[in-house]
Amino acid sequence: MGISVIICTHNGSKKIEFALHSLISQSFIGEWELIVVNNNSSDDTIQVCTKILAQSNLDWKIVNEFKIGLSHARLRGIMESNYDILLFCDDDNALSIGYLDHGYVQMNNNPQIGAIGGCGIPVIEKEAPQWFLKYSHSYAVGPQGVADGILDSSKAELYGAGVFMRKAPLLKLWKCGIEPILTGRIGGKLMAGEDIELCYLLQYMGYNLAYESNLTFYHQITQQRLTWEYYIELKSGIAFSSALLFSYKGVLENPIWSDRKFMLQYSKLFIFNFLILAKLFVVSIAKPAPDSQLNKAVYKSKVQSYMLNFFKSFRHFRLLKKHHSALNGEK
Repeated sequence: MGISVIICTHNGSKKIEFALHSLISQSFIGEWELIVVNNNSSDDTIQVCTKILAQSNLDWKIVNEFKIGLSHARLRGIMESNYDILLFCDDDNALSIGYLDHGYVQMNNNPQIGAIGGCGIPVIEKEAPQWFLKYSHSYAVGPQGVADGILDSSKAELYGAGVFMRKAPLLKLWKCGIEPILTGRIGGKLMAGEDIELCYLLQYMGYNLAYESNLTFYHQITQQRLTWEYYIELKSGIAFSSALLFSYKGVLENPIWSDRKFMLQYSKLFIFNFLILAKLFVVSIAKPAPDSQLNKAVYKSKVQSYMLNFFKSFRHFRLLKKHHSALNGEK
């Protein structure tokens, strides 16, 4: 009965202080621990964390995960945790003072909920560009639902920043050999979708996802992450996860597809995205649009993903299909 707070960081020495001080200030008086996962950092992240945490009264530890990638770091944190309720806090987030209190109550009072997400508030160094508000959700800020409570979707999604999750169903999956197939961010490569995959896995196990606006946190966003070029790269990384996440479609949105149905739907999506990409190139030459560069990058990434990841996605779909009945208690 407690919370394991997991912060995964790669070369985060210049920003992690923001997160650590917010955790030291938490009002929660129940049992909880802090696990900092150092994901193959080459800077002084360990020294910075040790200096700050040694002066606190927290139950804390720093562990190393040398296999680069956010998913690998999160898995290490999960394996090192002592409690069933997990809280993933990014190394550039500061949680509101009652974050642990509110999340703990909601998770304990609602056993059918597998994950709860909060509302991120951007903290920007200088001034946000004009386009930021329109695309801010990609930066893990803003509300994640139209109202508090369970998200009404068979494929609901929460961003990984500040999300509470249950450990037991994830461990049950991994014991069956079902592990995430997305790596998440790898160093400076803006790969994404690993948080969405964890949400899909919890729903695959029969749990609901929920949003609570009272769970507020502050997200530091540096100026270098607010350039249009960075945003295009970020969205391209998100788009590249599409073919791998497609493996969940046949078990979450529909009665479980046959292998033939999966291949047919996969092929249709590949052709659809390819045609959209071709149209974008033709239209942008004749009549350039403000978002044409972004749209072309996104659909190009999707097409590449569907071209490169068919076998990996198909194998994962078959694995999910194989264990679906047993893991959901069906006969």
